[in-house]
Amino acid sequence: MRRESFLVGTLVLVAASLVSRGLGALYRFIVPVLMGGGQVAAIGMGLYQMAAPIYGVLLSASATGLPSAVARMVAARFSMDRPQQALGVFYQALILVAAVGGGAALLLFFGAPLYAELIAKDARAALTVQAIAPAAFFVSLASILRGFLQGLRRMTPLATSQVVEQLSRVASIVVLVLLLLPYGIQWAAAGVSVGATVGGLASLLYLVFQFRKVLREWPQGERQPLWECGALRELLGLAIPISFSYMVQPLVMFIDALVVPTRLHDAGLGAEATALYGFLSGFATPFMVLPTTFTAALAMNLLPAMSELQARGDEQGILRRLFSGLRLTFLLSFPSAAGLLVLATPIESVFFRAPQAGPLLAILAFGVLGISLQQVSAAALQGLGRPLFPMLTLFFGGALKLILTWILTGYPALNVKGAALATVLAFFLTGGLNIFVLHRLGYGIPWRRLAPGPLFSSLLMGVAVAGFYYGLQMIWQPLGRGGELLGLAGAILLGIFLYGWMAARWGVVRPSDLEQVPRIGGRLVSWGYRLRLWS
Repeated sequence: MRRESFLVGTLVLVAASLVSRGLGALYRFIVPVLMGGGQVAAIGMGLYQMAAPIYGVLLSASATGLPSAVARMVAARFSMDRPQQALGVFYQALILVAAVGGGAALLLFFGAPLYAELIAKDARAALTVQAIAPAAFFVSLASILRGFLQGLRRMTPLATSQVVEQLSRVASIVVLVLLLLPYGIQWAAAGVSVGATVGGLASLLYLVFQFRKVLREWPQGERQPLWECGALRELLGLAIPISFSYMVQPLVMFIDALVVPTRLHDAGLGAEATALYGFLSGFATPFMVLPTTFTAALAMNLLPAMSELQARGDEQGILRRLFSGLRLTFLLSFPSAAGLLVLATPIESVFFRAPQAGPLLAILAFGVLGISLQQVSAAALQGLGRPLFPMLTLFFGGALKLILTWILTGYPALNVKGAALATVLAFFLTGGLNIFVLHRLGYGIPWRRLAPGPLFSSLLMGVAVAGFYYGLQMIWQPLGRGGELLGLAGAILLGIFLYGWMAARWGVVRPSDLEQVPRIGGRLVSWGYRLRLWS
């Protein structure tokens, strides 16, 4: 069967993720504007974000662990030339996820009023939770199809399904917010939730079409009975701990939804609680997650690749693949964190007209490093058949997040800044523990070869970008918002150029790296030599 290489698959996923994240960022920018901006929009986004975390936590039970387990098991069976067993794994997982996803959807819908009253502390949140409930079923089914394609290393249709989902979601959100806003801000927020259902259904239909195409190429042979593949116990044994390990991001959001409004009320900020929570979850957090697009794609491709190498007993191949994954992780996460740190307030001002969210984003910028490390290290452990360890490290990270959020958010001077700081520390703890486990398993990380180059290049880039932007604002301040937008765009382009130049000159990026890029790799290397980036 046709399969894609590791690098090609990763690049395809990165491109699709960039488009999907870009569309996601677009709707997060457009929706507050459609809602009227300012305090009203913050309330609307706060109501939506009260629904999103509980949806994300329940979805993790059906749409993360099982697909990742399917990807690992399918990849391993194909490496051992057992395609019929791989197909049996998929069918068992599909039946299982239909039950789990359907149960999650029913729980969300009928439990919404109780959740809104006891946890969200805002009765209007019940509508947004009920509106997002059907998405749990559609997205769960789609995720199993994605896991199957992931295991086969067919990343192009998998990536395309992500774009289809986001396009459908954004289009429906814009239409529904415009139609429902006259009935109240809670109805507009519910329209945002319905968008997840529309996107999930569109993606599912596309993936079913792609699955039928794969079946036409399937290797012929005697098919084993569905329940005689001996895979159900292995499937559950992998899926349960992987589900918990993938819950790290939705769990952090859920803890914020659970604790932050309550602690803000306790701190005497009741009237501002929903808006402050909206600044944190709707305005600042999305920018922290956006730069992790590459590492999420890398982790998705790393899991089946590590599984194949382990099935063949290739220990040196595992070390090389892990080293390559972490090197790429540092190469992109360090400059992303530096850029968000120095441009936090301008970003929030330009996109959301909410400069008060800037300090929150500045704190969360450090979380980019923690999230990236957690994603790649967890995928490596899962690919090696050790999914229990990421689950345990998640437990410790979640406990730290809960304790620190409860303590720090209760201080009026800190309020939501305390929750942001707790998020950063929790991600660093989780990722750090995963790396420690890998080291104990014999897969040590050569930090001196990986970290210094990207770190120093990012620090110098951050200083230059900050000087450029704030110096330019002193000149262009009379232009108001237009000058702010031009300054931000110029600062980002300058940062990309400077970091790329320094990374090449200091050997962080080598010609051999770019040569692996399909189609344009040789041209990029040629341009680099012309610019004297390499001697």
